Amino acid sequence: MDSFKRILSYAFKEKRYIIITLILIFIETSVELFIPFIMSSLIDDGVKLKDMNHIYLTGSIIVLFAVISLVTGYLYSRFSAKTASVFGREIRHAQFKKIEEYSFSNIDKFEASSLVTRVINDSAMVQNTLTSVMRPLVRAPLMLILGIGLSFAINWELAIIFICLAPLLAVSMFFIVRHVAPRFMILQKSLDNLNLVIQENLIAIRVIKAFVRKDYQIEKFEKVNWHYTDVVEKTFRVVSLGTPISQVIMYTAMLLVMWFGGSLMISSTIEEGALTGVFSYVVQTFNSLMMVSNICISIARSLASCYRIDQVLVEVPTIEDGKDSSKHIKDGEIEFIDVDFKYDIQGKENVLENLNFKIEPGEMIGVIGSTGSGKSTLVELILRLYDVTNGKVLIDGENVKDYSLYNLREEISIVLQKNFLFSGSLRDNLKWGDKLASDEELLSACKLACVDEFLTRLQGGLDYELGANGSNVSGGQKQRICIARALLKKPKILILDDATSALDTATERRLIDNLKAEKNMTVIIITQRLSSLANCSRVLVLDNGRISGFDNKEKLLETNHIYADFYHTQKKGTQL
Repeated sequence: MDSFKRILSYAFKEKRYIIITLILIFIETSVELFIPFIMSSLIDDGVKLKDMNHIYLTGSIIVLFAVISLVTGYLYSRFSAKTASVFGREIRHAQFKKIEEYSFSNIDKFEASSLVTRVINDSAMVQNTLTSVMRPLVRAPLMLILGIGLSFAINWELAIIFICLAPLLAVSMFFIVRHVAPRFMILQKSLDNLNLVIQENLIAIRVIKAFVRKDYQIEKFEKVNWHYTDVVEKTFRVVSLGTPISQVIMYTAMLLVMWFGGSLMISSTIEEGALTGVFSYVVQTFNSLMMVSNICISIARSLASCYRIDQVLVEVPTIEDGKDSSKHIKDGEIEFIDVDFKYDIQGKENVLENLNFKIEPGEMIGVIGSTGSGKSTLVELILRLYDVTNGKVLIDGENVKDYSLYNLREEISIVLQKNFLFSGSLRDNLKWGDKLASDEELLSACKLACVDEFLTRLQGGLDYELGANGSNVSGGQKQRICIARALLKKPKILILDDATSALDTATERRLIDNLKAEKNMTVIIITQRLSSLANCSRVLVLDNGRISGFDNKEKLLETNHIYADFYHTQKKGTQL
């Protein structure tokens, strides 16, 4: 319930809409409830006594009340829709904003498909519930209290039927909701799995087609689809009991009113109008209670969604922003002191262990090592994409934790292993590096990154429209565009994480030479190709998360077997 309360608080961003909506519902319900009371008077005191003045008066009042009910009902619909739309917007915004604050370790905790489901599907579920519950939750108690009260005013003997049967409906709904509520959490998790398979299929569609695995993917989808269907069926099998139980209780009440009311009419204890009025209250009140029973199911489902949304909102980012926004990177000196790191603090083994090294300002160094040796993780610690478990990472002698995250990441550029380009023009993608960059600056960065070699072949040049994730450019072109984007930041530190793997050696050499000519920029090149290290003054060799060597290439060739293995293997390959 704490989750529900926190999520519901977002609805009060626009309190005036909620207040107006509740007032309109109150007016509409009150007016509707008085119509049967006036109707009974019209029949007993007007029609039976043939009093035309009374008929005209009560008839006019009924028409007036019907018009008021119509107008308030229309206005309620408009304001409730406004309330729900604002509510949905706020919880989606809150989740998206929170996700943007997450570190990699926070994001690792959730599946991407699950986060999408929470932001869109769960938010829509809670929003729709708010829209549908406001009216019944106000009407039902009002109908029950005033309906019973006015029924007693008409005839207390028939009104006792309310007292006897209304609790039966409440108890039956309680047991249904109690049984079905946990299943909605399972339902949403099944939907996460369904979304995950769809997302993977769309992202990896080229791999699937290349390996002719369409049938396998269809079978995989069918499995999670059938599981989701099974969960939905079992959940709503219980939910569906609510309507027949409610109808049985309502029709029982109607029959009892007609039975006892007919007996009272035969004995002249009650008038026709009074019986009609009580009968109307039975129908109105139990219809409202039936609506509430359905709303209870909706609330049970939305509670599961509220909990899932709340998990996103209460997740505490593992990386806290540095307090000193005045600190800036000036020279680009990097130092690791006794650094250990593990992804899971409860894990037994460190991914990186006992790292101690220093990179001088403006130096270009290489990082090599076998797959899984921790090369990418090492540079992610510099930007605080992850935080060290033990030890310190210093930039210009200052702990990276003391820099504001904005300043730290604004003054360091990294081109990750998995490059990403956004749909839109090439110009828009490049301006992620500097949104105020002029065309001259864009072209200069393109020249440094060797993008100019193919830029003229792209229709429109800088205005060339890129597909989603650069689907209409080659892998090598994509890498060079990402490097140009990184250079536009004019970083003090540039990190290339296997960012030239799709380039031929000649293009790679020109690019590395261009970077070497840039002054006042520390460059870290992670690679598996020794040709990428041509201009590096030193090379850091990693082995299972430990430093195996850090020296110039000549020394490493003599003293480090890992580097020597790389060298001889690749040299042999060039001689074939």
